[in-house]
Amino acid sequence: MFILFIHNFHKGSTRRFYRDIVSVMNKLILLVLASIFFLSASFSVASADIITNKKLITVDIGKQTVFAWDNGQIVYQTIASTGMRYTPTVKGSFSIRRKVPIQDMKGSYPPYEPYFLKDVKH
Repeated sequence: MFILFIHNFHKGSTRRFYRDIVSVMNKLILLVLASIFFLSASFSVASADIITNKKLITVDIGKQTVFAWDNGQIVYQTIASTGMRYTPTVKGSFSIRRKVPIQDMKGSYPPYEPYFLKDVKH
């Protein structure tokens, strides 16, 4: 129906009609390729982006990875389990005030099942 509408719009000019279709298709293909490029690009923090002489912890939510930094170098990394739809990970910069060696972790966030994890180490 869409092509029929365009064809009727350009009635009597088949060559211009096909040229317009090719032009629209080229623009559409370019838009799709640009979208794929930008959506697939990795926006993670590279070690060249961290300039500090302090200890630092970063979380890459997209890669589900935690990085420990010291003097601008990654000294440790591990997998992470970040937030879910109804309990998203809070983004921002935070300071560590106290380190707890071992702790029970529990929570209940509907619609998710309650959880309890005993003796979780720091």
